[in-house]
Amino acid sequence: MPKNMAPQQIFLSSILLSILSLNHIATSIENCPVQYCGSGSSSVRVKFPFQIINNPWRVRNPRCGYPRFELACVRNQTILMLPVPGSEPFVVLNIDYSVQTLNINDPQNCLPRRYLNDFSLGNFPFHPDLVTDFTFLNCSSNSTAETAFKHRIVPCLSDDNYTVLAVPTRHYEGSKLPPPISLCEIIRSVMVPVSLWGYGTGVEDDIRLTWTDPYCAPCEDRGEVCGFKSDVGLATGCSDLSSSGTSKGTKYAIIIGVGVPGTLLIIGLGCCYLCRKVGSGHESQLGRRRRPITEISTAITLPPPAIVVNGLDRLTIESYPKTLLGESGRLPKPNDNTCSICLGEYEPKQTLRTIPECNHYFHAECIDKWLRMNASCPVCRNSPDGSSLATPSTTSTSTSSSRSSSVLSP
Repeated sequence: MPKNMAPQQIFLSSILLSILSLNHIATSIENCPVQYCGSGSSSVRVKFPFQIINNPWRVRNPRCGYPRFELACVRNQTILMLPVPGSEPFVVLNIDYSVQTLNINDPQNCLPRRYLNDFSLGNFPFHPDLVTDFTFLNCSSNSTAETAFKHRIVPCLSDDNYTVLAVPTRHYEGSKLPPPISLCEIIRSVMVPVSLWGYGTGVEDDIRLTWTDPYCAPCEDRGEVCGFKSDVGLATGCSDLSSSGTSKGTKYAIIIGVGVPGTLLIIGLGCCYLCRKVGSGHESQLGRRRRPITEISTAITLPPPAIVVNGLDRLTIESYPKTLLGESGRLPKPNDNTCSICLGEYEPKQTLRTIPECNHYFHAECIDKWLRMNASCPVCRNSPDGSSLATPSTTSTSTSSSRSSSVLSP
């Protein structure tokens, strides 16, 4: 961060970053739009916890979908891929978010073929309502009539030469089937997902799957949107979006993000204002403390030559050593850095004058005016050499020859 950046700019920048971060977390649910594969009334509405991962016109946001709820768009169809090596995809026909179910089927409309090829959901978050054991039978071509309600013809596996029947295994074993069904050959017995309503729908109908985690049904029932609570972790929650598109969570975050920093900003600006006022008042007070000596000295009228005063004459004062401070401001006595007359600190290139009898030094202009009125040191009150006391007409040639000026190098 640049050193010359004002404190106000630093403070405002930190407030802006806080507001942006709060708003980003609060709108994590809102930034996930509903997606579709294709158009029309048959299109499946895809939203959290599902997400289409290959939409070419959108940049995928990984926080818009729950892990293992990925879908894909293929030829305007919504496709679900099972996490089983070599498994073929399924077409998603419907998603009911209020009861957390989805209906899938085979793209070739032949689910029985999938069942006979070791169908498995694998490590998947979805599970069917119920599974039951079915026995598939290969019968001759003249076995086309269904002899009972439970014996279903499988059209997608049958042709002109043979007919395939699907029979619940518990109805097939131990029963005396009349010919020609009793002459059919067993193809295989497999577990088939079925509806809770029973077997009347057949083995070719849609597979109805249910998920339990994440649990978003309450959000759907209240007309709210389900999504991650934050940008980290898998905790989910509901967001009540208003007609303007801003959720309660976002409004709350804006109030907190703007109100609290705004209050701190007002307090900070108030402190800065008070500091400046106090600083300017201190400077003006210091200036007033330095002015009285000059104002008093200029207001005094020198007495007539015939009157004796207690001060020193000009030549005597000028005979005292003078010191010109260098750029570094190095003083003869480092601890003595303030003029005792004007109370101002010594600065570079200022001229100082020293009283030789006590070695106390002051601003030259300050001590000159002082000694014209007082023949004693302002600090120790010791008087210089008594021979220096005289009337304005008195001269001091003996001391003038012994005084000199010096310059302190930088």
